[in-house]
Amino acid sequence: MPASNPQDATIALIAKITEDGVLDTEEVYELAEFLNENEEACQVWPGDILHDALLSAFDDGKLSDEEMETLGKMLQQIEQEVQESDEHTVWLEAPKPETPRYDVVELKAPSIKGKEVKGKNAAGEKYVANLETLSCSCEDWTTKRENLPTDSPGRLCSCLVSELNKEKESLPEVNAVFSWLLGERTQRGKGTHPVEFWNLVVMDEGTALVTFGSSKWAHVLVPIEDAVYERFGFNFSDRHWAYNRKPFGFQPVKEYINTIEIEV
Repeated sequence: MPASNPQDATIALIAKITEDGVLDTEEVYELAEFLNENEEACQVWPGDILHDALLSAFDDGKLSDEEMETLGKMLQQIEQEVQESDEHTVWLEAPKPETPRYDVVELKAPSIKGKEVKGKNAAGEKYVANLETLSCSCEDWTTKRENLPTDSPGRLCSCLVSELNKEKESLPEVNAVFSWLLGERTQRGKGTHPVEFWNLVVMDEGTALVTFGSSKWAHVLVPIEDAVYERFGFNFSDRHWAYNRKPFGFQPVKEYINTIEIEV
């Protein structure tokens, strides 16, 4: 019989995981995915404390032996508390989750009329970058970006990224996530993701950026604090997140990605 409320569902899953007395990484990923897809379960014990613990454990993208041991002890403690008390939170007539609300806005790259600059990139290659047409003489731009739409942020090679970042304060209404991306790409000496589609997912939790093209991968940036974003990858072929890492608490982003259809 299925669990009648989010709390019971979490406890039932814990019982299944701990049945053999051994905790492995696949079971931790299963628990994380369950909580990620069931926000109601994260609002009551024990989902609330497990959610925080899993966020901390996955912070560096991998699970250490120490983190696995800590999670195992936490699950044992939860089961002990379940056995000692029958006084659990009861959800009566739990409301059905609403479809996540969000707006999708196309992101366009900023430009500076009549501005052309010369320089040398990290590879020592001389370049001429036009900040009005968002074009450059470097090999990366001529081989990967030249045919992208004229206002696509995907046109920005490392040369254009660097030059636009220098002018960031004077650019008209640069979106916060794109502003962060210019700085991050400049620091790493890289260009943007050379794809056609750049969409902002505007939601109550903040504004995320999803980029994709004809390849099997989408790049996703979600806000984690003021002016700081975290990067994720989604594979359209296998319909899975890279390294099993998905953005916790950003259900609208995942809902939007599920609407994207591309041929790979």
